[in-house]
Amino acid sequence: MLDVYGQVLPGWEAANSQLYPAERGTFRVSWGDGLDGISGQKSAAGGVVQHVTKIRFTLNNATLYGLSIGTEGSSPETTR
Repeated sequence: MLDVYGQVLPGWEAANSQLYPAERGTFRVSWGDGLDGISGQKSAAGGVVQHVTKIRFTLNNATLYGLSIGTEGSSPETTR
């Protein structure tokens, strides 16, 4: 997790993150102690996720096909 200037937030480094299997071949990411990147969360090292936060992905022999942020049903309804 990065701040608006692209600097890594203390405690939100890639080395501290863990992937957890979720449903239908998806994964959740966490930084321990229930930290999942929600605005306002503060790590033990003092890094706070603000309203504007950047995410840097580090992949090893992988391809990122999609990204979903938030919980199911948290996105606003779209109309056609």
